[in-house]
Amino acid sequence: MKKLLVTALVGSLAAASAASAGTIALTLKYLGSTSTAITGLGQPNAANPPNKAGNGLTIMDFSQAASHSNTLKHWFEVDMAFTPANAGEDFQQIAFDVTTTANLTKIDKAGSSVASNAKWYADNPTDPNSTNQVYSSNGDAGTAGDLLAVSAQQSSSLNAALSQTGEPGSAEPVPTPIGWFAVQTNDNSSSSISMNETFGNNVGYFINNTEGTGTPVATALGFSSTPFTIQAAGTVPEPMSMSLLALGGLAGLRRRRA
Repeated sequence: MKKLLVTALVGSLAAASAASAGTIALTLKYLGSTSTAITGLGQPNAANPPNKAGNGLTIMDFSQAASHSNTLKHWFEVDMAFTPANAGEDFQQIAFDVTTTANLTKIDKAGSSVASNAKWYADNPTDPNSTNQVYSSNGDAGTAGDLLAVSAQQSSSLNAALSQTGEPGSAEPVPTPIGWFAVQTNDNSSSSISMNETFGNNVGYFINNTEGTGTPVATALGFSSTPFTIQAAGTVPEPMSMSLLALGGLAGLRRRRA
């Protein structure tokens, strides 16, 4: 009986510990499509996001064959929300892979699929609360151009406490943008894009960070995300899908940097 009680107690403590961990959710937002390149060295960037007026993005109806043309660049934004479980918890890092089905090609802003070309474009503005960039580093940390092991990090516990990235108290939009990438469709069939856990510790956050002197905690617990599905041409969009497309368009118009 004592052994059973000890086992139950250990199990309940482990469950309580797991339940008390801060969590991160990634969101994949379709911004629109264009046949033209986004010009300028280092762009897109925080001052010139893909959906900025003048970049020519249009929300496409993927049930139409024209939206599957391989001349189009379909732009997506990765957003992050951090939900602390306790006071003094702030975002520290996230690492993830962007993976696609075989009938999609990862491309750069000009539409090139050359493997070594950079395809991750960081959204890293200056945060007004910390007066430093939202992320101390943000980029494709693995092989250049493969969108695997994309990593965003805030190494300063003080900046993390001030900016509260991904949290309701942040001066940035929440969920908070991390960056952008583009894909090209290769046929008229259905396809999907996912954000998956990469190697090692995928999530990190500071604890006891109320004075900006917190301790970073790295965990392999992962994050939550939902794949984005590009429907096959010729299919009828479900009502919910159409609503989401409309909301995506409105969100793009309302973005403060759009």
